[in-house]
Amino acid sequence: MFPALPAAPVIQFDSLAGSEENAAFNGLDPSGQPMFSVRHDFVIDKGTTAHEMGHAYQKVLEKKFPGRDFLASYWTFRGFPGTWQQALAQSEAQPTFSGKWIYNPLESWAEAFRAAVTLEVKEKTLDYGKTINPTAMRQFFQSLNQ
Repeated sequence: MFPALPAAPVIQFDSLAGSEENAAFNGLDPSGQPMFSVRHDFVIDKGTTAHEMGHAYQKVLEKKFPGRDFLASYWTFRGFPGTWQQALAQSEAQPTFSGKWIYNPLESWAEAFRAAVTLEVKEKTLDYGKTINPTAMRQFFQSLNQ
């Protein structure tokens, strides 16, 4: 579905209990393979997997096409107000982890990627009153690899 993603990710050791994240994308290794970990007491599901793959897809695209602002393209496609940088500043100003997460444009991207993969109308980040269209999101994300 997204040929830019490497075929085999790197699965790292489990995260410890007490982490606020159930699963995490931990960047790309030196060969460009996405690295992931899951909290040891969390059973990964399809939605969480797709969300974390969304983070990886962004980094893979940024490596493949340096200088392109994929978050700006996403922000415009969704019709969100302001810029993703303004949303990031708002996110960083929140006092709690969950507050930061809801406003974070990187998490919004990953939630949209999850919707594109699962074709579910479900989003845990702020949608600014613009309900996600999973099919349109899938087409959007597929178009970025060109």
